[in-house]
Amino acid sequence: MIALDLSLATIHGQRAGAAPVAPLPPITAINAEGWSAEWREGTPPTFAPDTAPQTISVARAGFDAGGAPASHAAARIFTVRRRQPYPNHAQPTVRSVALDDYVYATDAIAGVANGSTEVSPKPIAAWVMPSRLLVGDVVHWEIIAFHRDFRSRRQVACVRVRASNGMAQTPWQLVAATAISTSVEDANPIEVYQGDLDLAALATGDFWLEAEVYPWIGGAASVLRSEDLWAASASPRKFTRRWFRKDAGRAAAPPLAYVASSGSDAAGRWSADPAAAAASPFLTVSGAHQAIAGASATGGIADGCRIRIVDTVQIGSNAIAANNQGAACPVIERAPGTPRAAALITVANRYTPAMTCTIAGLEPNLLFYDCSLDRTTNTVGIYGASASAMLHVQLWNMRIRDAGGTFGTHLTNAHQSIFGAVFDPATTNWVWLSTSATNELRLFRGIIADVNKVSPVQWITIGCALTRAGSAVTQAPADGCIVYGNTFLALDGSKTPIAMAGGAAGETVTGVAIVQNLVEVIGTTSNPAVLLSADNANGSIVHAVLAHNTVTGFNGTGRANLFYDESSGTNRRNHRLNRLVGNIWCQINTKGDTFYAAKDAGEAPGRTGNFAYAHGVGCEGEWSQFADAAGSGFSQLYPGIGASIGTSNSVRHDPLFVDYRGTAGAASAGAGGGDYRLQSGSPARARIAMRGLAFDLAGTARPGEGRAAAGALA
Repeated sequence: MIALDLSLATIHGQRAGAAPVAPLPPITAINAEGWSAEWREGTPPTFAPDTAPQTISVARAGFDAGGAPASHAAARIFTVRRRQPYPNHAQPTVRSVALDDYVYATDAIAGVANGSTEVSPKPIAAWVMPSRLLVGDVVHWEIIAFHRDFRSRRQVACVRVRASNGMAQTPWQLVAATAISTSVEDANPIEVYQGDLDLAALATGDFWLEAEVYPWIGGAASVLRSEDLWAASASPRKFTRRWFRKDAGRAAAPPLAYVASSGSDAAGRWSADPAAAAASPFLTVSGAHQAIAGASATGGIADGCRIRIVDTVQIGSNAIAANNQGAACPVIERAPGTPRAAALITVANRYTPAMTCTIAGLEPNLLFYDCSLDRTTNTVGIYGASASAMLHVQLWNMRIRDAGGTFGTHLTNAHQSIFGAVFDPATTNWVWLSTSATNELRLFRGIIADVNKVSPVQWITIGCALTRAGSAVTQAPADGCIVYGNTFLALDGSKTPIAMAGGAAGETVTGVAIVQNLVEVIGTTSNPAVLLSADNANGSIVHAVLAHNTVTGFNGTGRANLFYDESSGTNRRNHRLNRLVGNIWCQINTKGDTFYAAKDAGEAPGRTGNFAYAHGVGCEGEWSQFADAAGSGFSQLYPGIGASIGTSNSVRHDPLFVDYRGTAGAASAGAGGGDYRLQSGSPARARIAMRGLAFDLAGTARPGEGRAAAGALA
């Protein structure tokens, strides 16, 4: 009897004094795709992930708010059984079950073989402040950053920035908390990582800023480093070095030239004394600019020289003598005491500052600050010296008027970044937001403009209020894009203001952040408002973050077409590592194998590149006001944790906005100008456990406790 008792105790893993053996986890392995797992025994059950979630604990390698390695505890939720591809699409696989989100190769699950080949991607980030400035002992910097594994009201764990001149560096400045930026006159508040960096460790001279962005989850390979991008490509379009010049004395008393309608280009004077410079103004901007090279006050270099506009003046002649600059650029600004609107530069001639940068790999740079530009004549604008000597033009807190939208481009041999600009609503200014393939529009920030249905370039678009926007176009789409904190207003439904796809078959688009935008569709033309690799497009999208967007419309007018594997021939796509949280959509559509069967049944089984999204992987708190489009193959198998999807193509699944003024029906246009905050009793509230933003589109603090609301406005 004693022997029998001992053997039974051994069978059950127990004997006197022994700890109980932990039960085996319900899965045996994570599959290579990272978002499905193999059920251990029997047929997987029907899961109830929202009401009775069945979870498994995961230890996730990552970083803390100080940038130190850390382990984060998480739970993955089993959602649905993974289905088979067409033609067996109605049947689940035998043992594979889908998870609510990815398990990375660096994650660990006790008792489970982790076969995932996915790793945490690098953050999506951008410098969003003007650069190439002359500074004293402190330099201000701002970065926006996004990542699919956000938490704690932060997209990333922290950002580190330091300055270097190649021989010495400042200590790293670490910032873990975001704040609303005040450096640019944004149309909508922009949440940034920012700092004022002490340059005491550096001698007078040129220097650059470099940054490291640490995600909450991932290993060393998941850290984004600007120096890595500088080594791979010095293109300032990307998240790489940002250059400045330190010279405390010159910054405190910069060389000045005034330009006034009463001035003289022959008698104008450069001086570090404001009174002396103001007493002898130039007549034109080009006259002042040309005099930089020979003026004793400038030392013959353009770094930090400031041209001040007193009243309405001409840009001047095309002939500007060459002048050198280092890391800092000349600045054209309003004179103290002159209102911005009155400090008006009339552009009636080609302005070609033939500047040369003395730093290898850097283009010459020019900054217009806090004044007004009025382009009055066709085929004129701002010119770089040549196609092999491109100029970069920065506009910062400007008013811009353009007397004819049919004019040719305002840039030739030049790139552009805008940090705050109001475009005169009485004129057509679209040429400032669209360009040729050779001119890069690197950043649109804080722009207020009526775009008049013409297509703006989409690369980095943040804090803007664009009315009647056209369909977005991309330059170098493989680099991805950031569209954050914007309002797209008065859309008639015929255009798609947010769109991204690859430029060629087989291309991979890496790093797309579409975050906290309001897209107000008021018209009745049936067309998508948001497209990510949709109908007949090219390219796989890897690491897209779509969070807290609000899109109005009616049924197919204003719809979102997301992560299609539908295109010509055998041009298959494979969308991975994408995260969609807390969006309020008009309608959601995706296409894969079951849709493709109507086009090519033989090819359809290979069209599973949208499978992760179709199984709701990475989706949380999604809201759709209408059912997916009529026809087969448009729907997700499972829309994600906490989702609420419309069931009708005619009756709105209403999130209860405070004042809805978007498209009201198939033939009922909206008035526009609605209030898209959620009413207190909105069912779109309390849907999201993980949140990655501290503020909403209006700058209101998002709550730190409880579940967060969907949409752009909390």
